[in-house]
Amino acid sequence: MAGRNIPTGVKILSVLGYIGGIFGIVFGILIIVGSEAFLTQMESLAEYTEYVTLAGAVAIALGIFGFFVARGLWKGQNWARLVSIVGGGLGILWSLFTVIQLGVAFGDVWF
Repeated sequence: MAGRNIPTGVKILSVLGYIGGIFGIVFGILIIVGSEAFLTQMESLAEYTEYVTLAGAVAIALGIFGFFVARGLWKGQNWARLVSIVGGGLGILWSLFTVIQLGVAFGDVWF
């Protein structure tokens, strides 16, 4: 693998993946720490602490996963390329679904 020439675009996506993974981990930690401090002060929301903590744990897990996918892209591994393509495709589908859903909700259907 040392002799492989990885395209510059893939290297850029890998660096962005590293940055996104780090942000996911940091924000997950902040969600967990912040939820304990904030939700215990508001007694009416104290019952949601577990859900917010779970959301923080999911953010940390996705950040770690994104970090490893970025590492795989940097090294030119095929599985990382496939995960990136599938993730990008799912992101596009989710965006289209959201646009259509918002259009229906506000009565502006374009088709």
